[in-house]
Amino acid sequence: MKNRVRLLFGISLVFCAMASQAQDYFNLSPLSTFGGGDGWLAPGEGGYAYLGTANNERGLGYGNGHVYLVSRNGGSFIRILDPITGADLGSLNTTGVSGGTFAVNTIGVGGDGAVYVANLTTAVSSSSPYKVYRWATEASTPTVALNTSTLLAGGRVGDSFAVFGSGSSTLLAAGFNSTPVVAGNNGYAI
Repeated sequence: MKNRVRLLFGISLVFCAMASQAQDYFNLSPLSTFGGGDGWLAPGEGGYAYLGTANNERGLGYGNGHVYLVSRNGGSFIRILDPITGADLGSLNTTGVSGGTFAVNTIGVGGDGAVYVANLTTAVSSSSPYKVYRWATEASTPTVALNTSTLLAGGRVGDSFAVFGSGSSTLLAAGFNSTPVVAGNNGYAI
């Protein structure tokens, strides 16, 4: 028993020491090479037409060594950005992507590099289903990974989205919003 207490005390000392130094390990500072020279890529910088100030950019994801930005500024775009410089490297093919209140809204990347983009629907129904599209690679065309009109009928879904795992074990998680008020909308679906 004494040995277990000593071991636990020793482990807790190590974690306390790590926590006291955490500020040295988790300090975010802008890269001077990213965006407009000040280390941040802001709306209107760099002449990127897909970056605006009208709340049309809601999703960011990281994978495959790239940052992915979902934008509805002037269309439905999933831009591919260099994570070091912010340079625009192109976009994913959005052929066939449609539906919902917004056809593209949030994004996640699986452990295998597959890119998933979810729409936003403010009232899940047969005329406004919740959809998630999948790109196997950056060069591929999207396929429909999920298309449901029964996921909390009448609810708002698509404001939050996460991807876990890879391949056939990939899990997609989406949170429900409280507007409109629908019984059960205080949760999420996987």
